[in-house]
Formats: sequence, structure tokens, C-alpha cells
Amino acid sequence: MTMKSILTSIALFSLLAFITSAEPVRAAAANVRVAVIVNASNSVKADDYDVDALKKIFLKQSTAWPDKDKTEITPYQLASGTDEADVFRKEVLGKDAKELSKYWSDKKADDGTSEPISKKTSDEIYKLVAKDASAIGYINSSYYDGLTDEQKKAVKVLRTIG
Repeated sequence: MTMKSILTSIALFSLLAFITSAEPVRAAAANVRVAVIVNASNSVKADDYDVDALKKIFLKQSTAWPDKDKTEITPYQLASGTDEADVFRKEVLGKDAKELSKYWSDKKADDGTSEPISKKTSDEIYKLVAKDASAIGYINSSYYDGLTDEQKKAVKVLRTIG
């Protein structure tokens, strides 16, 4: 074997290893489903919240629940880079990561509005929403499915995405 053929083989093997190692990540993101949840005491109904309504909440264009007190909405999101956040950003917000980053940068400069509070896990978001009547968040649907019946009573699923 010549040095050129050895280097070519190494390059091809490295490329193949990279492609096959990256594929499971893309496949995992494609199979992730998220559940948008609110506190069980919240009077909103799932039928009232389509994807467009959720988009307005998570982009902070809609900031109050439709209750008599117009309670301020507290949205929680999973940290960017998670499969759940990628699915939510793509399917609900309709923005790629760069567009969303620019949106929040512009929003902050225009009126001081910051993006929703980010948490690392579905468990963190579930616990926050379960305790706060004004909260909304999204979690991995598999996480929700794994909750006990008693835990599920603390939240309502408005919509499943993905």
C-alpha cells in the first residue's frame, strides 16, 4: 500500500465514523415528542391552545392568561441544544436556532423582554409547573408518561408536539 492509499483509507474511515456517530442524534431528535403542560388549577382548556397560541406565549407576545385577573404567564423552556427544545423550536416557534437567538436579542433591545426561563430537565420543569398556577412549560412526553397517576393530577397537558 502506498502512503496516499493509506491516508485515503484513514480519511474515509474517519468520515464514515463521524457520519454513523452523528446519525443516532438526528434520529433521536426526530422521535422526540414534547408535552406542553400547565398547572392543573389553570382554567385554560386544551382546545383553546393551538400551536399558534403556544407560539405567542413562548415568544412572549401573549403574556397573560384569560382568567378574570389576567394572571401573568410564566413560561419555562428546556435548555437549547436538547432534543426537546429543538423539536419545540422547530414545530411550535417555527425558527431555527440562529433566528430565535436574533429574535430574543432584538426583543431584549426593544422592550427589555427576556426569553422564557430555561431548565435542564423535564423533571425541573414539571416540578415548577406543578407548583405554580401561572406556569406553562414543555417536557418530554416519555417523562410525562412515566409519572404516577398522582403526579399527573398536578398538571394538565394542553398539547403534544412531535
